[in-house]
Amino acid sequence: MRAAGRFVLTNKNAVPVHEVWVNLPDEVTSDVARLALDRPARLVAEDHAFGVRGFQLAAPLAPGESVTLAFDLTSGARGFVNGAPYTEVVGNGSFVNNEQVLPTLGYREGEELDKDHERAAQGLAPRERMRDRADPAGLARNYVTSSADWITFECVVSTEPDQLAIAPGYLQKEWQDHGRRYFQYKMDSPILNFYAFLSARYEVKRDRWNDVAIEVYYHPGHEYNLDRMIAATKDSLAYFTRAFGPYQHRQFRILEFPRYAQFAQAFPNTIPYSEAIGFMAQVDDTDSDDLDYPYYVTAHEMAHQWWAHQVIGANVQGATMLSESLAQYSALMVMKQRYGDAKMKRFLRYELDRYLRGRAVESKREVPLAKVEGQAYIHYGKGSLVMYALQDYLGEAKVNAAIKEFRDANAYRGPPYPSTPCDARRHPSSRT
Repeated sequence: MRAAGRFVLTNKNAVPVHEVWVNLPDEVTSDVARLALDRPARLVAEDHAFGVRGFQLAAPLAPGESVTLAFDLTSGARGFVNGAPYTEVVGNGSFVNNEQVLPTLGYREGEELDKDHERAAQGLAPRERMRDRADPAGLARNYVTSSADWITFECVVSTEPDQLAIAPGYLQKEWQDHGRRYFQYKMDSPILNFYAFLSARYEVKRDRWNDVAIEVYYHPGHEYNLDRMIAATKDSLAYFTRAFGPYQHRQFRILEFPRYAQFAQAFPNTIPYSEAIGFMAQVDDTDSDDLDYPYYVTAHEMAHQWWAHQVIGANVQGATMLSESLAQYSALMVMKQRYGDAKMKRFLRYELDRYLRGRAVESKREVPLAKVEGQAYIHYGKGSLVMYALQDYLGEAKVNAAIKEFRDANAYRGPPYPSTPCDARRHPSSRT
């Protein structure tokens, strides 16, 4: 995959910026055709092993000033690699996100050694806990990406002439040139700096919910659960809009990708969805113990259009409760509405098992749900149990009203980003 484009970088600090640090994904560290700023700058650091470039600006970037970073990168793998195979770009069913193929900015905390025994072997102290919920540096960034706040987005994607290429946003134009098929997409509302590109020989099943176009892009022959996914989409749109506020887009797309990976992931109005966890599932509606997980996964990913793509938490403890736990709760309420409270007990048993298995291998002390640090067993398993119990004790309507109030106060909010409740005397600026 070749990616060429430009980022407009604005200094949002109160002090001048003297240096710009750029990180390249692992697959492109040695294949860089262009990486340059549009004002005089000197390359002061270049680490090929970690894909880091440091540029010192000849004249500092004043607060409010902007500079453009132009790039032209090629990613991929030739032959066999020393490790897991490169399966993001394939002959049919490519799926990459921006952090896999485009530059990112600044210091990458995710590259640090995170296991204490590995750190000890390098003479390093144990890794500190995630930032406290009142930490000003953590509140200044969202937890999904440190490179940007809410952004504007437009792109052109080309692919083989017999494939459809998809990116977030709305299709503006399609054409062919020199044996390539081109698609231009543009988003009409702010999005996070987190988006994906897909390409495959798709069939498309279409439907509508009110003024929202529903599209499922699937591999021919994998029609088994399309109706379940569309039903979950409609039920979710109806419930979430009523309970939490309007859906921000005019379109919702589900796109199948190969089973090299087994997950679904929410991007703005675009849900890449592995064939392994939904498209090929065999659900037995006559079995009381069987779970309709294509319906559930679709509802969960749809919920992320509210919890992450409308409200995004700060880069502090509790961030994934505001995205994953609220998405779990939202999907559970849609499931409850469709299948009833009795059926939900089977799913909650599964979530309890997930929680207990996860805490058994916790390497540090378990934190409360409100301070979760990205541990899946807490924000998924424990979050499902806690939130379902909360609506059981207080009533679904009361819990939904409180969540809607939170959403109304924090939708599309930038720095300081919201966090889970903490002592207001220490954290007066955050509306939680």
